[in-house]
Amino acid sequence: IENKMIYLDTTINLSKFSLLLCTNTTYLSKVINIFFKCNLKTLLNKYRIEYAKELLKMEHCDLKTLPKRCGFASRSSFYAAFMKYEHIAPMDFRAHYMSIEIRKKIDMEIDNLLTSEGYKTSNIYDQGSFDLVARKNLLILLLKTFLNIDSINEANAHEMKQLANIFLASPIIIGEKSRNGILEEGVIYERYDIPAISFETLKNMILYKEYPEILADRGGYFVKVDGNVIKQYREEYSLSLKDLADLAHVSRATMYKYENEIVRANTETAMILEEILNTKVTLDIDLLKPTISEDIEYSNVEGADDLSKLGYGILSTNKSPFDAVAKMKSSKDKSSLLTNVEKNRSEKTLKRMAIPLKDLSMITSSEPVFIINNDKIKDSLG
Repeated sequence: IENKMIYLDTTINLSKFSLLLCTNTTYLSKVINIFFKCNLKTLLNKYRIEYAKELLKMEHCDLKTLPKRCGFASRSSFYAAFMKYEHIAPMDFRAHYMSIEIRKKIDMEIDNLLTSEGYKTSNIYDQGSFDLVARKNLLILLLKTFLNIDSINEANAHEMKQLANIFLASPIIIGEKSRNGILEEGVIYERYDIPAISFETLKNMILYKEYPEILADRGGYFVKVDGNVIKQYREEYSLSLKDLADLAHVSRATMYKYENEIVRANTETAMILEEILNTKVTLDIDLLKPTISEDIEYSNVEGADDLSKLGYGILSTNKSPFDAVAKMKSSKDKSSLLTNVEKNRSEKTLKRMAIPLKDLSMITSSEPVFIINNDKIKDSLG
């Protein structure tokens, strides 16, 4: 079946196949049932779908001719078989695969960019709440890539922010587009209070220290304004709050909020203010600087009771390459413990889990910890 690829023949059946093998249909049918636990049609369709998947991964794939190229007599039989075995439509499979490939490419570009500028980077973990952790001196970046930044969900974002708070890191989403279109260079898009930017924007920050000013939000584009600068130049020009507000076509209350940096200004108003005051009033936004966005939600983790008794707060994770992160609640010591728990896992599984634990502990300056009850496994892991 594999060598001669007979599954690509739309007319192949049990009789024709038995003739090719110089046997009878009864014997062939029995052999297929015994060794493959299915009939010939099902077996052929499985091979055809695997072949179709390889073709769908190619950059140029004609979906109109694909069914016959894979051995299906009709498009309907092809789509039915594909849905049966892959639980997804062929076009969606292709889109998902292309998305993964693009994300891998972005991850590699980010890794190359950061390492070229002296950052130490972790391995890439593209199935979790983050893809990559990078460090340069005291600066730690927690990065996640998406083809479409709207793909991130609330649970994923929440865990990412919690880990960023533990590691004193800056969480950043890198993507190519949103539901509204391609991400613009130099513009920040927020998803669940995490900044989302294009690769070019990240590149400008890392290479040239050029930080974005513009934030995309509902209603348009906005900037953070320097209230002290606005007040200083307003007073130098002997303008009252109302005078400046009238010139900028906003209310006095809004101008008060600008000077006290309570609200953002839209880009048009910022441009008007800069023309009136003849100076720059917008602020660069340093996304590399960590900010504590929310309280750390410590919880009980099965198998980690001893750490809790020692005074550690434990953050349980669901989408990270470790089970939990522990940190002393009352101490000034800001170091953390990256933790894996035995949980009746096999020795082989725990050894595999040790690799990311060691990798990430080196980047985040954390201590890797295994909580093991089985003495045999404990000795094996060292």
